Amino acid sequence: MGITRIIKKPVVVEIIFAIASVRGHCPVIGFTEEVEKAWEQLKRKHCIKQRKVKSLQKVASTSQVLNSNPNDSCSFPTFPDEHHVNNKLSKKPQKSNTFSDIGQVFNKFKNLEALEIKGKKDDVYSKDWTPTKYSKMDEGYGRPKPGTLSEARAKKASKHIAREMLQLCEVIQDYGKPGTSGKVEITFKDLFNVYTYISDKKDDVYSKDWVPTKYSKMDEGYGRPKPGTLSEARAKKASKHIAREMLQLCEVIQDYGKPGTSGKVEITFKDLFNVYTYISDKVVGILLRARKHNMVTFEGEMLFQRRDDHVIITLLLTQDDIKTALITAENHE
Repeated sequence: MGITRIIKKPVVVEIIFAIASVRGHCPVIGFTEEVEKAWEQLKRKHCIKQRKVKSLQKVASTSQVLNSNPNDSCSFPTFPDEHHVNNKLSKKPQKSNTFSDIGQVFNKFKNLEALEIKGKKDDVYSKDWTPTKYSKMDEGYGRPKPGTLSEARAKKASKHIAREMLQLCEVIQDYGKPGTSGKVEITFKDLFNVYTYISDKKDDVYSKDWVPTKYSKMDEGYGRPKPGTLSEARAKKASKHIAREMLQLCEVIQDYGKPGTSGKVEITFKDLFNVYTYISDKVVGILLRARKHNMVTFEGEMLFQRRDDHVIITLLLTQDDIKTALITAENHE
């Protein structure tokens, strides 16, 4: 059965086909899909991969065939004849380069491992560190390795020491007197007193020469002012003022509270806030401070107006304790 089609106008019909060749087999010619299927079957049959074995290749692509010039003999690919194929079959197959590639990869890994071991030997904090033995005649003896953090720290320390020495010379120049030799001289006692005074100025926060001291949390004086300073006096004065406010708060609770089931005076946060606001606006802060010193107790970490109006605040001190503490605070003033 045939199909007849009448074409009125001249048209161009393109037939797309492909050609593939494998050594040891006849060339495969046909449509692209058929050639691709045959090609895949040959690859599976011989267990070969195109990127490793060069015996499997395409002789010509579809674009090369369509764009080729039929008059040019060089444009079409040449296909081997049967005699040429038989000669190729008689030759031994080429060896794969897979093993040589694996050897190169192993060599690269060995080189990387050697570099890593060498780097560990140069690292002071590594267990594989090997100290380098220098001779006193070497150029780098007694000096840090160039380009390291140790070199940067050494340069910074040398600059600091040089600055200290110049400052010492400046002090001698300012406070010394010309001697018999014509050079400036000063006794060690005078130099010590002057230099101590300058060092004390470094501890003054308001001085231009002030240098902040770094304390550890384990130090005894951590978080406390330096003894004998104005800061210590201000801190003592502030602590006395806060103690007086806490005692005043306890006195308000004693006056406006009511005895609870435990026998201690209790008051709600709402009532205390309304009463104590006329005295001070720091109700919550004083309450937290008083709880820290075991003067009062209440539930929750923080108190908020309206939300915690129902929270009960219990006074832990008795009336006699409050009076004694107030008298002691007044006597210290």
